[in-house]
Parts: sequence; structure tokens; C-alpha cells
Amino acid sequence: AIWELAKALGFGRLTRSTPEEHDRIIAYTSQLAHVVSCAYVGSPSAPDFQGFSAGSFKDMTRVARLNEDMWTELFLAGPGSSKRPSTGMAEEGSAMETVTVAASRVYPVHIGGGLLDRCGELTAAATAAGRCLVVSDDTVAPLYGARVLASLEAAGLQASLYTFPAGEQSKNLTTYGKLLEHMAREKLTRSDCVAALGGGVTGDMAGFAAATYQRGIDYIQMPTTFLAASDSSVGGKTAVDLPAGKNLVGAFWPPRLVLCDCDTFQTLPEDTFADGVAETLKHGLIADAAFFDGLMKQPIREHLPAVVRRNVEIKAAVVAEDEYESGKRKLLNFGHTLAHTIEQHYC
Repeated sequence: AIWELAKALGFGRLTRSTPEEHDRIIAYTSQLAHVVSCAYVGSPSAPDFQGFSAGSFKDMTRVARLNEDMWTELFLAGPGSSKRPSTGMAEEGSAMETVTVAASRVYPVHIGGGLLDRCGELTAAATAAGRCLVVSDDTVAPLYGARVLASLEAAGLQASLYTFPAGEQSKNLTTYGKLLEHMAREKLTRSDCVAALGGGVTGDMAGFAAATYQRGIDYIQMPTTFLAASDSSVGGKTAVDLPAGKNLVGAFWPPRLVLCDCDTFQTLPEDTFADGVAETLKHGLIADAAFFDGLMKQPIREHLPAVVRRNVEIKAAVVAEDEYESGKRKLLNFGHTLAHTIEQHYC
């Protein structure tokens, strides 16, 4: 029956193919349309566009695995792509650079200085939300909360701020439950979003709340620590702790946008900044010898945007290959497992 239909439509040959071969054919026969689209969105008439978006991101990512570099360069990343070979820390970026994470949800990671003042326009470009609840702790909120609210409101979003006590001890079911209750009292809907403004604790907990409130709403990561910008804000892991251990209740829920304003690292205590240095060294050890050598030769503080960019590139590459940590992504836990055990028993 299929052959008769094919002949009626004018096809001269019918070939049985595998799903993989089908994807390959689709990828290569549709290149021209995608390239033309990317050429258009990279034109002066659309200077702020950060990536091509049409159809099913999940299906596009599946096809992309046939040629990840081609797909990222041409189809997903757009004019701001930062997928490139490592050059250590010698290169300094422009005011804002973008790394595209090609996971089940494709999203941009913007890196640079002064980006909190642009968070409104960047959030509006990443989500159709009409309201945004900014979640922060009582240390970070006084530093940056007003700026973020002002930027969001200037971009046309209704914005409000929710704070909780700073510290790992707040990353628990009680604080998480209070956040959900607040979201319900504010009558947030699936058309609204959450923004996590702070370090890893804030990002993990606000992300988990977004993943579970009304079965999932959009959220934005706005990391303000070197560690969170280089690691936890990217990859979609969200969680809270239990007395039995860290991150035992959570979900994989990719953000719509990650906004790394490197200027916020200037307010970090030295020991908190050192947390990010350790994570950076880890990325060099597991993925990029040239990057690691560069870290040994040049002061990290003098090249923060470039260092964060390379950290994000390494993390994004692993996440694109193994988003749900069934294999390669476990390599990112290098050093974490032992440290969490020590923390649980001695801290």
C-alpha cells in the first residue's frame, strides 16, 4: 500500500531506512533553510537574537547529534555562539558573550559585566512570562534586588521579590514549602516565571520550586557567585537537602536563560570566591589541559568572563551528551562525592 501511494505521488524509488538514517537525511536536506534563517537573524535588523528557534527543540537536538559542531555553529547558537576550541585565558570577550546549551530545552548562557541591569530585556527575550518572582536570600537581595526588579519592570514584566535566610541550612523542604506557598498566594500561573538571584542554594531551590509548581513553570538563573555561574546554574539540576544527605529531592528542569554578571563576584568573600576557583580547576582537570595550564599562569580575577565562559562551555558539552546523568555527566561529580561525605559527617 505504501509503495502504491509513493508511485501515485510520483516517487520513483522507495527505500526502507533506520530512524538514524532518517534523521541524517532530514538534517542535511534542511540545511539550506536553516542557514538562510540564521543569516537573517544575524543581520543588523535583528542584532539581539541569540539563536534559531522553530519546531521541536528536542527533535532538533536529537538530529543535532549527527553533527553537533555543525548544528551548534549554524542552527542553535546564532551570532553569539561561543563553541570554540580552548585557548586558555588569553582571550577576553566583549561586553556580553553567549554559550548555547543544547539540552532537551535549548537555552542561552549570557556572560559579561553589568548584565543585571539588562536582565529585563534578556528575560523578555527568553520567556513570554508576564510576571516574574525574583527569589533571593537576605544577603544577596539587599545588594542586587532593587536593580533586578527595576530592569524587569522596565521591560514590561510585573516583578516582585521573595527572600529567605541565607545559607545551606535553608536548602530544605521547609524553606521550599514556604516558597511554594508564597507562589500560590501570589497567584502565579504557568504563564509566569521565577528568577533565581544568588548562589547555588538559591538556584537549586528556586529551580526546584519552578519545576514542581503547577507541574512546571519557566525560570531564569541569575547566579551571583563564581561557583554558581561556573557550575550549578547550568545543566538543569534542581534540588533541596534532606537530613539524610544533600540534593536527595529534586528534578531536572532546564532554565529558559542563565545570566552570569561577573561584576557580582566583586562582593564575594575570599573563601566563597575560592569555591569557584576549585570548580574551575576541576573543569580543567577533567576536560581541558590547556585551560588548566592557563589557570596556573594567569590570575583568574583578571580574566573572569573568559574563565566563566570556558567553564560553561565544558559543562554545556557534557550536559548536551548526557543531560540526565546516566553516564558521562557523572564525571562532573569529580571531587564532589568525597567532599559531600566529609561535609555531612564533619561540618
